[in-house]
Parts: sequence; structure tokens; C-alpha cells
Amino acid sequence: MITAEIEAGNLVGILFSSDSCSICHSLYSQIEASFPERFPLLKIHRVKIEDYPDLRGKYMVFSVPTFLIFFDNKELIRKSGVFGIQEVILPLERYYALITD
Repeated sequence: MITAEIEAGNLVGILFSSDSCSICHSLYSQIEASFPERFPLLKIHRVKIEDYPDLRGKYMVFSVPTFLIFFDNKELIRKSGVFGIQEVILPLERYYALITD
């Protein structure tokens, strides 16, 4: 499902996380709170690496959290490890403006 959305060229975000990752839970809460209103075209998926090892391999995810954003079947943004939500929002705002204009 996720791969099909990406291949269709949709704007898709994937947060790779783990049940044992407290940073992942916090990050997902922040994404859930601010992204739908700010970026309504962005479809966010949360993927637990334990449940989907095939996606982990396909997108070369080696640590959690890892947040990927795709558009037009291309990876636009990749953040891994400890990062602030603003490190995703600022570049995404620039891409989003180009996509929606």
C-alpha cells in the first residue's frame, strides 16, 4: 500500500519507528498534531520496523526514528536519529509551495 502510493507519485511521508523508541512516539505525536493542517496533501504512515522488515530494507533504514518524504516517486527528505520537527517542516514548506502552486 505505501509503496503503491509512492510509485503513484503521491506526497507520502513514512516515519520508521520502534515500540522501544520513546523519541519515535514523541516525534509521531508532533507530526500528527501539526502536519495534517499544514500539509493536507501529505499522507503520513507510521511503520514499525519490527513488523515490516521488507520496507526497512527497501528504503535503507538503519536506525529509528527515520522520517522519509516522497513526491513524484522520488525521495525529497530523509532525517534519521535525533532531530527536531522543524528540520523537516522548513524544507517541506519549500517543496510543498512548489507542489501546490
